[in-house]
Amino acid sequence: MVSERRVVVQHTGFAEPNHLESNSKTGNLSSGPSNSTDEQVNAPNRMETYLSRVAPEILAVTYWFDPPPEADVSSYTIRISAKRVNISGPKQPEDHVTHEVTVNGIVEGSGPVAVLAKIEGVNPGTWEVSAKIVPPPPKASHRLNRRQDKTAQMVPPVYRAAWSWRKRKLLAAPATPIETCLAPFARPPAVIIGSWAVLVAVGIVAALGTQFWIVDLSKLDPARVLIASITAVIAGAIGAKLWFVILHLGEKRREGWCLQGMVAGIAVVFPALLAVLQLPVATVLDASTPGIMLGLAIGRIGCFFTGCCAGRPTGSRWGLWSSDRIVGMRRIPTQLMESGLALLIGVTVLTAIYFENTFHGALFVAALSAYTLIRQGLLRLRLERRKSKLGGPLTAIAAAIVLVGMLVLLIASWS
Repeated sequence: MVSERRVVVQHTGFAEPNHLESNSKTGNLSSGPSNSTDEQVNAPNRMETYLSRVAPEILAVTYWFDPPPEADVSSYTIRISAKRVNISGPKQPEDHVTHEVTVNGIVEGSGPVAVLAKIEGVNPGTWEVSAKIVPPPPKASHRLNRRQDKTAQMVPPVYRAAWSWRKRKLLAAPATPIETCLAPFARPPAVIIGSWAVLVAVGIVAALGTQFWIVDLSKLDPARVLIASITAVIAGAIGAKLWFVILHLGEKRREGWCLQGMVAGIAVVFPALLAVLQLPVATVLDASTPGIMLGLAIGRIGCFFTGCCAGRPTGSRWGLWSSDRIVGMRRIPTQLMESGLALLIGVTVLTAIYFENTFHGALFVAALSAYTLIRQGLLRLRLERRKSKLGGPLTAIAAAIVLVGMLVLLIASWS
């Protein structure tokens, strides 16, 4: 008996509602009724069940194609056929699968498109996989549209995907058999697994080092400042996790982190710790601002190489080919733009501190306000749409008001 399983993964942020669809036909995936002995699950079996749920073994394969520029088509479907080889014992329905992946919202001139197919419900082992583009159905049209319908029927070849970091381009990989893998280790092109965690850690170290250097030049106690900073970083990590969970409350997602949550956690806890340690709060906050911005700049590069916070597809030559961990195409590099923003603000604040060391906390507030204000514009360029229509404009207005007030104070202090 063959059952059909259909999964739809929404990809928002295009000009129109678009998504990536996957449709698989495999054998019967139901586990059947459990007997009385199965109900008494021991601890190792519970752990195995948990791991199979959060990190199942899947068949992961990436294919790519280059849409013809003359074809006015924004949606393509790839049909993947796979069968398990080197089978010992009788064949099972889970040893063969047909999987279809549809990519919608392809932008004209965006170049090659790569799609990672994650096929669940298959038996572990070695698989032979092939793929082809499914021709779109013909449109009922009048005579004036026959040419458009003909170009729409153009079917580009599809290739197994490999990625060259040196050339930063897709390559055709040999169609050799592939092994199943755990879901977290399915790697799409242009993504470095674990790069976010590594670069965030590098950013924290760089931020603490920059802060230590400026605080030491300011004749403050760097040891006590460092203790407060490390504690604030821990609070920031908690804020990053809580921020992500709250943003995705309806989706019940727990796996991600948000850098803005880390900034919010540090901004709340750090001043309180400085006051408890009897340190000059305003002076230390100003001295810490370049380090905070440097840490953000490095962390956002990790977002780019991990595929999170991805930008919208674009046909502009200023776009960069990158992935959202499922679909790879030329995109607006929103992560790198935000990284550059943080670096620019950090250098500006550092320059101001070099010429004048007493700003009474105005630099810290002005820097965060400027970052928040400009970031609201960058968020509109992301693939993921904002959940609130009013949240962005209200945040931008509040940040602009605070920024103008801080700039007035700064100009008054200079004069």
